[in-house]
Amino acid sequence: MFAIALTALAFAAPAEAPARPASIPERWLLKLVPKDLPILPEAFSKTTWTENYNPRAVGGWTEWFAFTPEAGEVTVTRRNFRFPGVDVDAKSVTVRTAPLAVHGVLVEFDRKLYTVSLSE
Repeated sequence: MFAIALTALAFAAPAEAPARPASIPERWLLKLVPKDLPILPEAFSKTTWTENYNPRAVGGWTEWFAFTPEAGEVTVTRRNFRFPGVDVDAKSVTVRTAPLAVHGVLVEFDRKLYTVSLSE
């Protein structure tokens, strides 16, 4: 009986795409956000950003972030490996898209809020 219920759930209609989030001040309860925040630098969306985690004893990961504020999306590409620079498995690469919210230099995706700052 239990197996039948799980099978029925597996064949259910696909879920709808995630909706674009409401504005950042509405959801994050930021009471002191200035009304005239600087605009997001143009180089922010023209650059692919990266973050990695490379512990010595165990496997790590590298993530690339491509932001498209006009579409309200960020594309996250993640590659896992067992040792830094060694044992990279092509099957362990995943690509996903997440909703993106932008308010001046405040950027939110994956339920985390960031402040954008670019300098030389």
